[in-house]
Amino acid sequence: SVDESEHSAELEFPFLRQIGIEAVCPIMVGRYKPGDADLIRPHLDSRTILVVSSDFCHYGPNYNFRPAFDGPACDGIEALDREAFAAIQSNDVGK
Repeated sequence: SVDESEHSAELEFPFLRQIGIEAVCPIMVGRYKPGDADLIRPHLDSRTILVVSSDFCHYGPNYNFRPAFDGPACDGIEALDREAFAAIQSNDVGK
């Protein structure tokens, strides 16, 4: 299946359990498009905790890995990651 090797939810479960969260409904999103948040918004209430997690890219000095391709493609991937990090840090959900 498409999510067979997906492990991001399993990484979050121990942290959620630590703060007393027992019930979890994982939702995987492959590609986000503006307006997608409107699909889940009706299901959120004051008792709901929404956790968003991403692994971004697993390459670079921290992972001791560089993709087989190199050059502009890798630089572009890194630039996209840095742009996402900046949006997250600025709490700008519109990006």
